[in-house]
Amino acid sequence: MLSATWVAPSVNNFRKVYPNNNNALANIQRFTADGQRLGSTGQLNTIWNDDGEGLFNQDWYGILFGAAAAWQKGESSIPDFQNSYAQVFHGDATGDLNEAQKEMMLAHSVLKDQAKEGDGTNSIFWLDPMSKDGLLWKWASAIHPRFRTPWITTIVFGIFAGVMPAFLPIDNLADLVNIGTLLAFTIVCAGVWVLRVRSPELHRPFKTPLVPLVPILGILSAGYLMTQLAAITWIVMISWLLFGLIIYFTYSVKHSKVQRLPAGTK
Repeated sequence: MLSATWVAPSVNNFRKVYPNNNNALANIQRFTADGQRLGSTGQLNTIWNDDGEGLFNQDWYGILFGAAAAWQKGESSIPDFQNSYAQVFHGDATGDLNEAQKEMMLAHSVLKDQAKEGDGTNSIFWLDPMSKDGLLWKWASAIHPRFRTPWITTIVFGIFAGVMPAFLPIDNLADLVNIGTLLAFTIVCAGVWVLRVRSPELHRPFKTPLVPLVPILGILSAGYLMTQLAAITWIVMISWLLFGLIIYFTYSVKHSKVQRLPAGTK
């Protein structure tokens, strides 16, 4: 029986706003060279965009180095790749894009060596994400000193998410997820419509066409799908919605820093 062994390095973009190519290029270089030496028959260079914070176009640098490393025999040269990437892939004869990529790698190094944050992970944005506006309690945004994540909130909701499957049928849980997602889509569609009317001057890199037709169609389609879910799903959703409104009107309104901002700065 024939067997095939592949190596699977990574572009190192998981949980990052921009891939850490310091790690990616070294990882791809070593894995691929070792794979060739040990008789691997192929390479699977992986990317991880499942969290949605990264864009695929940002991953080409690592993907192309993986292709070069796989095609070339022995250990592929990182400096040679860095000095020819922009010319070959982008047709940029100036070398500016090569230098830009090096600057992005340097930013990761600065975060690691000087800021002691590891690299450009999502963690550096968890400074005070949930309570700096005063709408939630301070403990909701307590940041773990080592992992740089909102650890109390993560534990609380992790326990909650882990306990629910023990007491609810999976079909009911799926319906709850569906109605929550559809409600979110409905609110987003309504928000696009409202903001277009109330704040037409806002800068919009992408502008939804045919407003209010597109938001109305989004609201109607999501609303129709919600009507197809079981009554118990609606009861649970409304209960949670009321619970959130109670917190908002009994605590959040009184402590909101946004409400205390001068007019025109909100």
